[in-house]
Amino acid sequence: GSIGAMKPDDLTVKPGASIDTGNSGGGTSAQEPLEHECTSVCPVCGGCMNDECKEDACKVKCGKDRKHVYTFEAEDERTVLTAGDRGKFTRVKETDGKKDLATDKPVGCVGNVNINYDASAKFSVTSVKAQTATLKLRMSATYNMCVTDSLYIAVNDELISRKSDLKIVPSVGSSWWYFVEVNLGCIKLKEGENVIELTSMGNNGNIDCIKIYADEEVKWSENITPPEEEKLSDINTEKDDSAWTKTSTLYAVEEAGKFASYVKTTADKALSTPSNRANAEGKIPVGSINANKGATVTFYVNASVGGTVGLYAEFCNRNKDFKFSDWGIVTVNGKKFTSTATMPKGEEWTPSNKFIRLGFIDLGVGLNEVSVSVKDSDAANIYGLKFTSETVEVTAGEVPAEAENINVSFDDTGWKDYVFYALNASGALESNYEIDTGKVTIDVRDAKKNTAGVGCLGNLDMGKGKTITIRFNASKAGKIGMYLELGNLKNGNNLCDWADITLNGKKYTSDAAMPTGVNYTPSNKFVKIGCVEVKEGLNELIFTVNSTQPMSGHNFYGIKFTSSDITIENGAKA
Repeated sequence: GSIGAMKPDDLTVKPGASIDTGNSGGGTSAQEPLEHECTSVCPVCGGCMNDECKEDACKVKCGKDRKHVYTFEAEDERTVLTAGDRGKFTRVKETDGKKDLATDKPVGCVGNVNINYDASAKFSVTSVKAQTATLKLRMSATYNMCVTDSLYIAVNDELISRKSDLKIVPSVGSSWWYFVEVNLGCIKLKEGENVIELTSMGNNGNIDCIKIYADEEVKWSENITPPEEEKLSDINTEKDDSAWTKTSTLYAVEEAGKFASYVKTTADKALSTPSNRANAEGKIPVGSINANKGATVTFYVNASVGGTVGLYAEFCNRNKDFKFSDWGIVTVNGKKFTSTATMPKGEEWTPSNKFIRLGFIDLGVGLNEVSVSVKDSDAANIYGLKFTSETVEVTAGEVPAEAENINVSFDDTGWKDYVFYALNASGALESNYEIDTGKVTIDVRDAKKNTAGVGCLGNLDMGKGKTITIRFNASKAGKIGMYLELGNLKNGNNLCDWADITLNGKKYTSDAAMPTGVNYTPSNKFVKIGCVEVKEGLNELIFTVNSTQPMSGHNFYGIKFTSSDITIENGAKA
């Protein structure tokens, strides 16, 4: 529950209910500032978004004249929660005994928001008409921060970036249970269902609710159901391998600070090799797996022939009852599986000194990839894998060579330019582009348009797995230069920090520096990415987001190819 901050002063807002404030609708433009200059101006209505500011220049508040206020509690079962680095947000009910220190009343909220990168809460609400409304967020005052720097807030997949500050109350200090309301400014609601999504990007407090100040009715959407998790086949079957004589054990770590030559690891947060956790045979585990969603340990193994093998793994103990399927995924040659095998239990993080059978998998003759990945926050250190079989000899393989870095020195002075923007002047996706529908978004706001007058593809930040595909025809095979026009980010990074490149099925990387400037503003320049070999005819180029870290992915405007003797034209999907 929460208490509203708009007139009348005793306005109590009930979940999903409206209160008539007696005002006549619509936002009002702010007057020119006098001595005080407002630093929190709504970009839509021009009103001040700092509800606490009493300066004359800030008298006109965004949302002040809306007729009704509608509250949607974050802990409500209709709020869809998705997992991040530390799992899902946790629902705290009003009946759980927590009090809002600002009101001295019971409060419900969602917690586990702080430093839980990529975890989100989605509110699906229905507006009876298309309208402009004002969005406010009620959150505990644990940090002084600009809210949209720490929470990725999107309305119908459109990012909100506002100068809306949340400040610790001096007389209270930092508190997880003192809730304050922050005005996020005007939003556009369409008639029918709208989705408002809050995604954690760093330091955050608990979230009580969102409030929508509107002239027309807004209510919870009906029949809201969480998205179904991917259903994976369980490899933990009852097959008996007790008589199988061929066994092979492969440990992940060679020595402290060094992984085995047949092991490759990937993670957004660096994995460790804690020597103080060595098992009875002196083998060191892969550590820092816990709270590291997406972390993957891949074993490259050779199989003498194709066939079924038993797959065992040695993990550390956890002082709890849980299964591998609660936190992990097994991937074999690109295909994902789950396992309901029971994890070892004992003193936290100590070696279990035993292999548990995850189940049975099929290997092909030659090189195979077998991975263990973290899908949720509560994981366990990994020591190694063991394979059993009747017929298949499993031995250590070799990690394939790294993707070629195309950011090499080359001189394309005098070469002809071929520019292909993702969007046309009307804001529609060009025919030679393809994006993940519903994941990558089209942004044609004036503030996002470049000097060529075209918008961008957005929502790429923290979007691991999202793709942009570009198809083009080349008049002949040969080398061409490749450039990208991207949006700015304040903190510099490289293309390889957030995106991978695939050209005609072959993987590449580029450590080219990305444009810097005010976050998500157009850079209005093409950055040289590298030099690539194209084939005659149709070519398919794919950029895949590889990061879940906030403020890493850049808005995408277009691509430029350069060539001395190859003509480049739009291509179409075969």
